[in-house]
Amino acid sequence: MKKLFAVALAALTLVGFSACKKEKNDPEAYKLNQTQVSIEEGATFQFTITPAATAVWSSNKAEVATVDQKGLVTAVKAGNAIVSAKVGDVELSAMVTVTAKGGEGGEGGGGKGDESRHVSLKGSEYFLFQLDATSFDKLPSNVVVADYRPSDHSFIDVWAAGETYAAGNTTGTNFYGEAEGWVSFTVVAPQGWSGGGIRCVNPENSEVANADNALLDKIMQAPQDYYFHVAMKSTDTKSHHFRLYGTSEVDLVIGAVEGDTDFEGNPCDVFFKRDGSWQEIEVPMTVFTNKGLVFNSSVKPQLYVLGFVSGGQVGASLQYDACFIYKK
Repeated sequence: MKKLFAVALAALTLVGFSACKKEKNDPEAYKLNQTQVSIEEGATFQFTITPAATAVWSSNKAEVATVDQKGLVTAVKAGNAIVSAKVGDVELSAMVTVTAKGGEGGEGGGGKGDESRHVSLKGSEYFLFQLDATSFDKLPSNVVVADYRPSDHSFIDVWAAGETYAAGNTTGTNFYGEAEGWVSFTVVAPQGWSGGGIRCVNPENSEVANADNALLDKIMQAPQDYYFHVAMKSTDTKSHHFRLYGTSEVDLVIGAVEGDTDFEGNPCDVFFKRDGSWQEIEVPMTVFTNKGLVFNSSVKPQLYVLGFVSGGQVGASLQYDACFIYKK
């Protein structure tokens, strides 16, 4: 449905002579000694490449972890960073998690304003799609694995803007009671459909996925431990989809009452009360994986991380807040 790219692999077998040799532009030609590393503030870690090769090293968050041109990483402050090594046309990457010294401010506890935090903000390993600034500041810094909220490398992309969705109303308080905005659209849909999503791109090339998207792969290690969380409000009874992008696109279908079907006749997975107040929706990530969701950026890198679809039902109101994946 969206622009995708894939890498074709080729191998040359020399029977009776030497072992197979990968081409230099083959993504499998080189390997890092680690793809996930956890180190304490002030500590270092040495990345190596096999077979040995000269690489251009970089960190996407130098304020969290730096890397020199020999692959030596230095942890600066608690958080997560992607360290990349480029060998010719091959780019390798690893996630570096920096923990606070002595374990201070550990996962899910000891953070800023702990007592005042909503229970959904007391978890760990957050992948953020929508969260207001005040609530974000209440999270310990080292529990945010990936921040996909609109920034210099991500934005909300409304497909056929002005012809599918129009901007909605964000007057009042959000799900966490803060006088800050949330995402709000009204379906106008002369196209007969409406949709959009959070698009995360490389600032240097809008057609290339940002390296942070690969962080979602971590969820596949134990999807049963993660939850998809979103708050919604509405007074109409229209259905909506939230879409996650992996090797295929998988939707969570949201209706008004049990037994509802969506605008295409599909059964709804979950429901929320349509009385105009904020309602909390939370489902285990296994709801998505049981439908076939697989995060694997090496097989199918994605430009989008979250999508939302409301069909062509003119007047339907899509309002959502507090949208993220996390561990309880």
